[in-house]
Amino acid sequence: MNDPYPFIFNAALPLVIALAYFFRKRLAYSAAFVAVIPTTFLLFKLGAPGSTIVLAAALFIGTPYLISRFNLSYKKSRTELEGRLKDLKDEHARLHHEEEELGHSAKAVDGRMTDIISLYEITKEMSAALNFEQLFKTFSAFLWENFSFSICRLALVNREEMDVSTVDKVYNIEGRSSSDSIDEDFPNIHSVEPDSDDKLLISYLSSTKKPLLIDSKKNLHDPTISFISEGAKTFIAAPLVVGEKLVAALSMSNLPPNDFDKIVIQARQFALEIKKIQLYETIQHLAITDGLTNLFVRRHFIERFDEELRRSRRQKLRMVLLMLDIDHFKICNDRYGHLVGDAVLREISKIIRDSVREIDMVARYGGEEFAVLLPDTKKEEAAHVAERIRSAISLHEFKAYDELIRCTISIGVASYPSDSPTMESLIESADLALYKAKALGRDKVCLFKRDMRESE
Repeated sequence: MNDPYPFIFNAALPLVIALAYFFRKRLAYSAAFVAVIPTTFLLFKLGAPGSTIVLAAALFIGTPYLISRFNLSYKKSRTELEGRLKDLKDEHARLHHEEEELGHSAKAVDGRMTDIISLYEITKEMSAALNFEQLFKTFSAFLWENFSFSICRLALVNREEMDVSTVDKVYNIEGRSSSDSIDEDFPNIHSVEPDSDDKLLISYLSSTKKPLLIDSKKNLHDPTISFISEGAKTFIAAPLVVGEKLVAALSMSNLPPNDFDKIVIQARQFALEIKKIQLYETIQHLAITDGLTNLFVRRHFIERFDEELRRSRRQKLRMVLLMLDIDHFKICNDRYGHLVGDAVLREISKIIRDSVREIDMVARYGGEEFAVLLPDTKKEEAAHVAERIRSAISLHEFKAYDELIRCTISIGVASYPSDSPTMESLIESADLALYKAKALGRDKVCLFKRDMRESE
């Protein structure tokens, strides 16, 4: 039998060359197609079965294909994994950014929470104050402990006149820098005389009713706001408004700008506490003073009288009581009417109040009867005071509703401890002296004598 190899070789060679040329860009395919013919020939020569030869040829041709498909699958999977990895990195970066933002937000919330707690604590402390001095001491201590500033100034408007051109009092709080330690002796608060800058500031805030915040050199040298202290790098002024009226102005120099909003909030709370105290003082004033004469009512006078008497006993001091009664006041009321009588009572009350010391206590004891307590006073000195009051009223011409009226007053004088050792007996002694003055013809000052009680 003739060897079929030359025929197979000659017939397959052009096909192999063609396939190798077709897969020339894929070296593995080209090599496989080139190698498949000699391998097949070799197996044929060795007498390998046809199935083995076919399997070998399939392996030569199929292996590069399988490798190629695996390579394509690998590249596709790698591309997909790289895409997922990039997405995961982007997601990680986004989550990291969100975490940082949440951290900043948490710090901001913590800061605001701290501010709210501080506001609550200072509000609670200020709410316990029942007078302005205690309130301002609490507020100024809070400012000094929690803020850095060079000077804080509080200018109070006169409560009686409520005139923005009238500054009643001014308090200075010496500040501290952020590096200073907190000392129990601070803050250093002292009262100073109002100056022209205080009046300008009060006038400015009264017209705007808005906080003034300045943190630039241009504004600091604005001629329209000349009340800013020299050398200040920042300046804040907050109006303290009660109802619709400006009651005070709070100003601070060299306060960090990021604390401006906090100070404005604290100032508003301070104003609310001032309003509460003013309301409390008004109610207290109405409870202890007579609405017509603005003198103490009898009940409060008796309470203060008892306190003063106990103090005089402890310190072994003298004390004098004056009982005063307007002469023929019922005739005045009947002739001129109660409106004129009320006007006379008001003027006589003012004359009595202006004739005694600040520490002396004056009360409307009854309808037209008054009481004056003179602590730490000798009986002879009290007699001069009583005579001064009597003379001033006797010489005064009362003008009321087109009426000109003359009035006189009778005064009884009794002293502790020489005339009476107790409050009740001292009042009784002064009344007896007053009755004696009436009996002697009125418009007189009569000193208590022991025989007045015996002849009663």
